Amino acid sequence: MTESKESHAEPFVYHHPHWIPVKQAHISLHDAGFVQGSTITDMIRTFQGKPFLMEEHIDRFIMNCFRAEIPPPTGITPQTLGEIVLEAIERNRPVWGPKSELAVVLLATPGPVGFYLGEPGGFGDGNPTLIVHTFPVPKARYASWFESGARLRLVATRQVPMESVPVGLKTRSRLHWWLAEREAKALEPGSLALIQNIQGQITETAAANVLLVKENTCKSPPRSSILPGITHAHIHLMLLQMGINWVEGPVYPDEVACADEVMLTGTLFGVAGVSSFEGKKLPWPGPLYKKLLKMWENEVGVNLSNWFLGIASL
Repeated sequence: MTESKESHAEPFVYHHPHWIPVKQAHISLHDAGFVQGSTITDMIRTFQGKPFLMEEHIDRFIMNCFRAEIPPPTGITPQTLGEIVLEAIERNRPVWGPKSELAVVLLATPGPVGFYLGEPGGFGDGNPTLIVHTFPVPKARYASWFESGARLRLVATRQVPMESVPVGLKTRSRLHWWLAEREAKALEPGSLALIQNIQGQITETAAANVLLVKENTCKSPPRSSILPGITHAHIHLMLLQMGINWVEGPVYPDEVACADEVMLTGTLFGVAGVSSFEGKKLPWPGPLYKKLLKMWENEVGVNLSNWFLGIASL
């Protein structure tokens, strides 16, 4: 599965079944992932160079591939995919520096659609595409969340109904996220779109799951109505260890406005607090957020606030 690891000055990408320089990596014009947006994805990040919750992310990725009828190429199992992820980190971390932290992206598509380039074959007739690539965790994208909190805005764009696309599938079919983010930034530059379903219930943002805190209870939208995040599930376990009640149920905008705290969870940043909703201030940083952040930092061995803000830890 692997090839010789020669010294290189650019990242390598795994494009099944080969490792190739990133400049050579591409998806064909007639790949179904490009033609239809039929792409399953997942993302893992490193802390101190080690992948965090890798098995959980890989299991979700493989499960979603089969749910979307985009089975991975023959011979790709959770174990072999884990080996590819580890090799991607080993190959590419030196490119970005020995102390860099990487995001590892997994992509799967049904493969090429022959007739789109005048070749034999139609949808589902080609060999599946599997790609694993990396990039440095973008500090600048999340720095303001740790400096002054995230800001949320309601938008008109709604979540795709689960009757059309199961919300639990992590896909690259994200046009509604793009439109929602454009709306939010037009309302308040730097804010995130807080997306609702067609019933007006809060679901998630394009970058994170959402949690509300009221007294000693943390509330999440039902997992059946959101992308069930790996970090979201890990935070759930942390809260239970802390003796915090956890409930799931429909969440409406007025609940967000009157919450004691609002938090975001996601792979690349872990946990972050929300400082405003619809332009109105929310308590930030809240006491539960600070406790959770400390627990998270102790587990991964990194002071996230300092890391994202570029402050040297003592």
